[in-house]
Amino acid sequence: MRWFLDIFTRDADPEPQAISAAGEVGGRIDITGIVEAIEASNDLKSPLDGSPAVALHYVAHIRAVGQHTEEIDGLVIQGSEGRDFILRDDSGAALIQLEPGSSVARLHAHVITTHGAGNEINVEAIVPGDRVRVRGRIRAVLDEAEARWCCVVQANELEHAQ
Repeated sequence: MRWFLDIFTRDADPEPQAISAAGEVGGRIDITGIVEAIEASNDLKSPLDGSPAVALHYVAHIRAVGQHTEEIDGLVIQGSEGRDFILRDDSGAALIQLEPGSSVARLHAHVITTHGAGNEINVEAIVPGDRVRVRGRIRAVLDEAEARWCCVVQANELEHAQ
């Protein structure tokens, strides 16, 4: 799963750096680590099974039924929603800020109400404990001795990592 909020210009896919090696504010960063939810913002749930997540990507493939629905057969409805989370590696932790996106729960309710339950629906989730790769811009660098994380990153890309 890969969500692009901004495209980096790069010739090769570089190896992620250690979180503690965060550069200057405004600079780009590419880090990999384990997701930890922030309790105050841990209200995001998958609309299919209610499991907690920090990010969801929802895709519904609409199957038209009826005599006047040819124009929507094959319609794809999608949306993403996320919450800020902590990303931790062996060197430290970073606060990852995500654009909130649109309400996946409302989108799912709309799909079911408007198009019925016979559609193909996929929800990809980033959950606490997942190993992910984040690319983004550094918004702040903090003294880790005084903070729970050493930097704040505005995520531009988020994907599961190996």
